[in-house]
Amino acid sequence: MFIANVILLTGAAVPVAVAGIVSLVRERVLRPFGWTIVGTVVAYFVLGGKSYYALPVMVFALAAGAIPLDRWATRRRLILAGAVFVVVGLAVLPISLPVLPLHTAVRHGVFKARGDYQSEVGWPAYVRLVERHAAGIDVIVTDNYGEAGALVVFGNGLPPVASADVTMRYWRPQVAGRRALVVGYTRHAASFCSGYRVVAHISTADDSDEGKEPIAHCTLLGTLTDVWPRVIATQN
Repeated sequence: MFIANVILLTGAAVPVAVAGIVSLVRERVLRPFGWTIVGTVVAYFVLGGKSYYALPVMVFALAAGAIPLDRWATRRRLILAGAVFVVVGLAVLPISLPVLPLHTAVRHGVFKARGDYQSEVGWPAYVRLVERHAAGIDVIVTDNYGEAGALVVFGNGLPPVASADVTMRYWRPQVAGRRALVVGYTRHAASFCSGYRVVAHISTADDSDEGKEPIAHCTLLGTLTDVWPRVIATQN
């Protein structure tokens, strides 16, 4: 999936990028740049990074590929390549950008192909659901940054939102109170709090991959700062 997404996101310019890498590797002086491009893509693949993390380095491959492209290009070839570029671009547009209506995208399996789209389905309704259960709460702790991000972007009058998922763990809010609303944590996973009580579940509508995730009230076993190492441990 990683390799397919890199190719998909590079689009019809893949031959140009490949030509650029090959031309760099063939030149002794420029060879380190070519292997740096390859190494960056391989490193993200091995380390489990998102496919689009590797895209910036592909810009260098495309720049290097412009030279062999210029040698190859004739008027006829450019017209043909341009037509291919447009056709391929239109064919992958619903996957590369969320341009289709929601129900159409679901019906054609677009969300199954793009996990990030699937994680964003139903955000406004999810936020309204959380708002209904956030009265008197000091902090909201979510299992992943998508659930947290939706609350930050669409929330209205919500308490501070925290998540230990990926780099969001470095922006822990300063919270003194211990009354928490936890999102996406089962009773077992929410080991950093007591009095766990499920009050709602995220909707399963439109193929959301957050569907059925629990929303629960609980009391932190200390301040958020105190329990933060335990919250981080749930991500490991």
